[in-house]
Amino acid sequence: MEKLSSHHERPHCVVCDVRPTKAISIAGFLLCAECEDRIVHSHPSDSGYDELVSQFRKLWHGLAEAAASRD
Repeated sequence: MEKLSSHHERPHCVVCDVRPTKAISIAGFLLCAECEDRIVHSHPSDSGYDELVSQFRKLWHGLAEAAASRD
């Protein structure tokens, strides 16, 4: 997990829109440790699962747009 610098304005988590102190970077998008944990440990039967999937789609749409802009 990448520790982000505290002296720079930090970008937001792609799922929860919070500025994380620790996050993983996926093609320039950040995923905070809390959302990573929620994704890893969630099950389709969990309450809030659909909302988590909906928020995570932001990442996939961003990756698709980034890939399309390179072509």
